[in-house]
Amino acid sequence: MERHAHNETGPAEQQLFTWLWFGGLSFRTIAKQTGRSPTTVRKWVRRLLGKNVFFSVMLVLAWATHAVVLYGVVGVSRAGTAGLGMRQVVDAGGGWEEDVAQAASQVVQRYLAGCHLVLAAPRPSRALPHLIRRLSEVGELAVFLQPCGNTTLLHGSSKEKVFPGNNEVPYFWREVWESSKATCRAFLLDLTTCGTDTAARVLSWSGLWLQPDTHVVMAGGRTDVGELFHHAALRNTPHLLYITHGLSASLNVTGKKANLKIAGRRTVEAYYRCFYCASRQARPLLVLRWNLNDGISENFEMFKDQHKNFLGHRMNIVLMPYFPYISYRVEHDASATTVHLEDSLNTRMVTALASYMNFTYEVREPADNQWGVPGSGGNWTGIVGTLQHELADFSMDLTRTPGRSEVVEYSRIYIDESIVILSSKPKPLPEYLSLIRPLEGEVWGAIVVCVMVWGTVLWVMERLSHWITGRRYFSFSSSIFYGWGLLLEDHPFEPPSNPASQILVGFWLLVYLILSTAYSSSLISHLVVKGKSSVINDMEHLAERGEEGWEWGIPASRMTGAHKTFFVTSPTPAIIEVHNGIKITETEEGMALALQGGFSYIDNYYFIQTLVSTFYTDDSGYTPAHISTTHYPLFVGNAWAFRPGAPFRQRFSSAIQQLLDSGLITFWMNDVVRTHVREERQASKEKGTQPKLTFEEASDGQVALGLSHLQGGFYVLFLGQAAASLSFLCERFSRSR
Repeated sequence: MERHAHNETGPAEQQLFTWLWFGGLSFRTIAKQTGRSPTTVRKWVRRLLGKNVFFSVMLVLAWATHAVVLYGVVGVSRAGTAGLGMRQVVDAGGGWEEDVAQAASQVVQRYLAGCHLVLAAPRPSRALPHLIRRLSEVGELAVFLQPCGNTTLLHGSSKEKVFPGNNEVPYFWREVWESSKATCRAFLLDLTTCGTDTAARVLSWSGLWLQPDTHVVMAGGRTDVGELFHHAALRNTPHLLYITHGLSASLNVTGKKANLKIAGRRTVEAYYRCFYCASRQARPLLVLRWNLNDGISENFEMFKDQHKNFLGHRMNIVLMPYFPYISYRVEHDASATTVHLEDSLNTRMVTALASYMNFTYEVREPADNQWGVPGSGGNWTGIVGTLQHELADFSMDLTRTPGRSEVVEYSRIYIDESIVILSSKPKPLPEYLSLIRPLEGEVWGAIVVCVMVWGTVLWVMERLSHWITGRRYFSFSSSIFYGWGLLLEDHPFEPPSNPASQILVGFWLLVYLILSTAYSSSLISHLVVKGKSSVINDMEHLAERGEEGWEWGIPASRMTGAHKTFFVTSPTPAIIEVHNGIKITETEEGMALALQGGFSYIDNYYFIQTLVSTFYTDDSGYTPAHISTTHYPLFVGNAWAFRPGAPFRQRFSSAIQQLLDSGLITFWMNDVVRTHVREERQASKEKGTQPKLTFEEASDGQVALGLSHLQGGFYVLFLGQAAASLSFLCERFSRSR
């Protein structure tokens, strides 16, 4: 009597018994195919059907409609190589299916142990029982069945159906990929009973194009291998293996592993795809032919790292000009538009990486010349939209924002980016205001009020004294002018005879002493040292200056990307106010307005620094431009952005990290700026267009006060004469009537 291995029966295998029993197989036949005893099969079929009525209804419905049944994710605690010996696979007396199943289990045991495994299979085949039993011992296993020729995916509920279309990934598959925290994933497809139609349907649903690190192992016949390798769902899968049976009973294999004799029915072959080869060369390539009795050679590398050498593969790059990050020139001719990279940080980076990883590239601009903002229907514009729809492979330098991260993938952040405010340097204040600048406006207002109140109180006291004693008194106008006269150092004439009024005048003289001393000392300093306007160093100050008529602007291209997102999503009131008042101003116009005064130009720090150093700084190092000391970071920084599921993203990210660790990115950025400034200034000198900037040097000697310093006094004189003349005319006009 045959003895059966005493291994624990997993949930997936238990449900497989029921599925096969509903398919018309007897308990004894099922036991023979799965390597279990008839008693074990009978026990689990009766237990599942007796305790889970819902499962029974689902199973009958699925069998009647030829739908898909998800067996579920089975967590296996013992992960390793136990139980995977080639002699433990039960030979049911069939053909090559069991050999292919054992070959797949050997591959998984050797290279994918501990991974999250997803097994997709047609209606029960000879290979399926062996795959379920052996794979469930290696890692986490999810199993589902897809009968041949069916187009309906049924899972979880008899009413829920998901139809494939528009490259969408059904919710079921997203749950499958996200249900495990394993560091590696593997997808196994059993094609021993169904052809490429079923495989294509499962691949279209599986979302493998978003899982570039997933190892895909397909087991089946020898036909249509090439068609499966070129399926669109596998366009981002470099780790792809197809296992099939050998061609004949006795073959000699030549090559690097020459003189290897393989004989017997248990011969299998494994094919892989050269991922970065030209399309005509990307046909299935034989990676290994081995005998199941011997197993796989211990040191053989089945899944090769194809990202070390891209074999001259051409990358499609989409970008926008953004010096010093990216710079290029565009050439138009009758046949095409060509983009040629010029010296910039990312030009040096991509040149170094292309040589290091052996790839070529083609550069173009986005169709709408935008960086990328959300559009309608979940679509994005510009560079982000180009990557979202896989019209390019990657973009160099794209600010990473939360919204963009949902539709494209990023490399490691390699440089930060911040927004600054450029304004003109503080300019001398008008000299005609030097007479009033020593005191603030609140002080001047308080003085006027005090004079009026003091004069009124003096007049009231004088009137009361006249009413009581009959002494002479001041008129109201005389009282007011008496107070002004004291402030203007006019000594009291005919002081009041009333003692109370005399006390009031005495205290007013004390106030006059304090105010005149403070004003005189401050006036001298303001006449000698010219006052200057305040500088703008942050958004708060800019918003305050906006209330005084100050304006600001930003280039239109910046508001099609992360700059717009920064202003729109910021919770800071000052930034919101600046965004509401922002004007679209191109660079040259914005710089001209900023240097004239009354206007600020907002842009990226590195760009503004390069611009000012090149065109707005003279040979002595003087520049009339002021860059704010406060920098506003644009989110987390800049990185290279890749299309969804790009298999080479991790390779590029690792290479960029190496550039960072070596200090090359910082060195290149500084060198690009220095080189650009030097070349542009040299070219300006040769053309005679170098900047001619004037500035005033501060004097360290004695300063003689001139008409420019004292012009305020003459303005007051002219104003007084004009006021007196106007008063005279009004008096004459009133008397003539």
